[in-house]
Parts: sequence; structure tokens; C-alpha cells
Amino acid sequence: MKRDSRRGGCAGVVLPALLLMLLVSGCARTHYYTEPELRSDEAAILEATVPVWIVSLDRQRVSYGATGDTRTLRISPGPHVVEVSYAGLETQAGTNVNEQIYIPGERTPYTRWMHVHSSSNAQVKLTAKPGHTYSITAERSGNRWRPSIANFLTMNPSASPK
Repeated sequence: MKRDSRRGGCAGVVLPALLLMLLVSGCARTHYYTEPELRSDEAAILEATVPVWIVSLDRQRVSYGATGDTRTLRISPGPHVVEVSYAGLETQAGTNVNEQIYIPGERTPYTRWMHVHSSSNAQVKLTAKPGHTYSITAERSGNRWRPSIANFLTMNPSASPK
């Protein structure tokens, strides 16, 4: 009687493939941004309010909770690259009589909600200074948008003149 030299059936193929998948997935781990451990007067603040979303800071992903319209991050002083996207809900009242939807008993047309989002992310470069707050907003023109950064010097209440 002749014995089959292939022991384990398909395990000889599946096991190495499974090990390779585990190795690759371990190397492809996403790195999330962690705030620096600095005192408030040593750090800068970066914030964005919906419809602007901070996607990453210095190539590290930024996570969002389930709620909240503003994301605020403490960042270290120095140069940074921020990746942002544009996404949100906008209203658009019907302008064509055929597009207007009237709710029974109401005289005004129903407002339509549209989900809008950027087709690609934008990168913004900034050099942060301690004690400053940088707010990323959106400037829109028609269907186009671009991110804009406003720089505010945070006032220390104890340093105000008396």
C-alpha cells in the first residue's frame, strides 16, 4: 500500500498563508496621534469645526468620538503638516416648483439635506508657537473649498493688566 507523502492535506498551504497575513497585518498598523505631555503654556492648540475634519497630523491619524462638532488637539511647537477633509450636511431649499416638497398643513417647502464631502484631502502646513491657538476653517466658492488657518494668541488671565 502506498502512503500519501502530503501530510495534513491543505494545512501545508493554509498555515504559511495565515502566518504571512498575520505578519503583514502587524506591520500595517495605523498610528494614531497622541498629544504631547506639555504644560498649557508650552503647547499650542489646533482645532477644526465641522465641516472641516482633521484627518491626520504629521502622518498620524486623528480619531473622532461619536459626538462633537469641534476637534481640539494639543500640539508641540514647531512645524506640522495637517491633513484635512471637508464633510457635512447642508440644506438646500428647492428652487424649482417641481422640486419643492410641501408637508401637509405647512405653507413653506420642505428643506432638502445634502451630504457634501471633498473628493480628496488637503494638506496644510503650519509652524506652531507655544500659547497660540490655530483654527482651521473652510473657505468655499461654489463647489470648491480650501482650508484656511486663523492664528490666535491665547491670553493668560493671570497676565492681564490690573
